Amino acid sequence: MPTPAHASPAAPRTGQSEIRALTGLRIIAAGWVVLVHFGAFLAPYTDQFVFVRAVLGAGWIGVELFFILSGFLLTRGYLDECGRRPTPRTVGRFLFNRFARVWPAWALVTVLMGGWLFLVRASGRTADVYTVHPEVTVEAIARQLSMTQMWGMPNMVGASFVAPGWSISAEWTAYLAFPVLAVLLRPLRHLHPVVNLGLAHAAVVPLALVAYRTGPMDADSSWVLRIACGFLAGVFVALALRDVRPSARTESIGLALSVASIFLLVMLCFWATWRRGGELADYSQVAVLAFPGLIAGLALTTRGPARLLATPALVYGGRISYCLYLTHYLLLDVMCTVLWQDPAQRWVLTPAITLGMPFLLLATLPVSAALYHLVEEPARRALVGLLRPAQRPAAKGPVRVGASVHVLPVVPRTGLHTVAAPGDPSRPQAPRTSVSAAVPSVPHPRRAVPVESQTDWLPAQVGT
Repeated sequence: MPTPAHASPAAPRTGQSEIRALTGLRIIAAGWVVLVHFGAFLAPYTDQFVFVRAVLGAGWIGVELFFILSGFLLTRGYLDECGRRPTPRTVGRFLFNRFARVWPAWALVTVLMGGWLFLVRASGRTADVYTVHPEVTVEAIARQLSMTQMWGMPNMVGASFVAPGWSISAEWTAYLAFPVLAVLLRPLRHLHPVVNLGLAHAAVVPLALVAYRTGPMDADSSWVLRIACGFLAGVFVALALRDVRPSARTESIGLALSVASIFLLVMLCFWATWRRGGELADYSQVAVLAFPGLIAGLALTTRGPARLLATPALVYGGRISYCLYLTHYLLLDVMCTVLWQDPAQRWVLTPAITLGMPFLLLATLPVSAALYHLVEEPARRALVGLLRPAQRPAAKGPVRVGASVHVLPVVPRTGLHTVAAPGDPSRPQAPRTSVSAAVPSVPHPRRAVPVESQTDWLPAQVGT
């Protein structure tokens, strides 16, 4: 694979501290989603904490947080490469990099779950216990493995072997559209940061309005609207911060913005729980209004919440969060299928189930780590390596150009004599031999960071 193009020298890069904070944010969002899926089984425990119950119940909107984060990071890394002069080579490289990150773990989990569903149904048992699954056919397998199973589907119910895979299909759709978005929106990089940040919040307003008016449940919400609003909001956040240089002032702004966004998020979660009451509705999606500001704030500061998210434990959790999402749902689905074949037993929380559920939740962590270290990351490196040209060994000895050899002269030192600075006429100049045509210039290390190194940790966004 050709070496990824470097980011434009004029464009600021996401620094290591910001990368770590945003990586840590992923495990928070993933854990938020996981607790929603385990919520009914963990009610005997979570009901003891009234303060956090409202926030935990809104965990399904963690999907929007991932979508916004995805749009932000990909725009930071690929806006110029895909937006300035898009070519089949640059677009193909972008899509292949995303495919290499997304597909391996998804393909393995899809095959395993598809095989499980086939065996359960072939034995005459019910496979649709915890949720609805599609039939295991050649066409269905092809749609799952090509990550296009959501195309033409009105909602996520019964679309994927692993139900949360709807968000992976939605993300893949966003990846295919990104080169066009980069061309259309790149001119907006010249707008004032406040304007672009305002556009980021405006992008999620349709989600908030629908939630405010109708309170759609997770499974009934439009996947097209969710990915379109979330991903576009992330693009605008990246455009807003594109030319913002780190300073004490931006640190303070980032800290205030991240803290204010967290406060807004919690407040809206409590409001949604209060408004819901006993209705079969969920107004939690209004809280997506806090996400663009949260990501912008974390990208601007290393203090407060950003420092906590950048701790090694949370950063590592962020790296395995994609696998956590895939494995936790698979384990939960299989467990329900095994235990609740009898319709009379379904959704009966026996003492044994409630006692064992926290242990099943903890078991997803080592399983996720194994999937990450044994499948996701090695497969990504292998796929990327298929198209990367072999590196040539460095030449030894003098550099030859044609038949001549150009050698840099050795300047002797005598006593306290020092070599004159260039352009200083008061001191003798050492003889020079030009080697500019023979020795390539070595870029500064900070100018040689490949674009993919900024975003290769970002998987397909996980969802409910």
